[in-house]
Amino acid sequence: MYIKNINQNMLQELRKKTYFKDLTDAQFAIISRDMTYHEVKKGQVIFEQGAPISRLYVILNGLVELNELDFDGNEFFHYVGPENLYPLSAIPNDNDEFQATGEALSNLEFVTINLKNYQKFVAANSKLAHTVMLNISRTMNEYKDRLAESMIFGTGERIIKILSNLAIQMGQYDQNGNLRLPFKTSFIDLAKICGTTRETMSRTITELTQQGILMFNHKQLTMIQCDAQLQEVF
Repeated sequence: MYIKNINQNMLQELRKKTYFKDLTDAQFAIISRDMTYHEVKKGQVIFEQGAPISRLYVILNGLVELNELDFDGNEFFHYVGPENLYPLSAIPNDNDEFQATGEALSNLEFVTINLKNYQKFVAANSKLAHTVMLNISRTMNEYKDRLAESMIFGTGERIIKILSNLAIQMGQYDQNGNLRLPFKTSFIDLAKICGTTRETMSRTITELTQQGILMFNHKQLTMIQCDAQLQEVF
């Protein structure tokens, strides 16, 4: 893990982000005082399930895989992408712990901030509290929608939607208007994101490639006419 000090230019960019823009100047100055910047390589674990939470993570670039293990030994996978603060659930709670293990699914850039200070400012700043609660609600709805989709849609349709949403969130447009993920991935990584097996993912990717819905070359995923695909399927 590479850690470096945060310069003034980076602070100015961070100040504009969703979870910082509603802070007062005095509050942001306190938050930024012990803010740390990190760069990690794909595959590195950045926090573990059950560990106490003292810092919040603001993802700048890349993707974090969340691996949650329940009491029966079942695994559940989610992901956190750029512009997200994690874990939001820790903000309204005391003595909270990580509900999942976080692993870099790609090369990753993030900053961390002091949880206690942020909790204090959320309690004192109604505008910031409103922003945080809206995003907690959005995150809960995303989990609920994903669970509903797993029961309503077939495997292929569900994979198209998850990968399309991931491409819309993180992808970069090429000259043909297609969205390409800005990092290399694998069938195993994509299977975890989509909540399926590697074998099912490999078979589905092959079928979707033949249908002209996506391209997967040299571990590089590109969604073809992503918006149109979502409208056609859903």
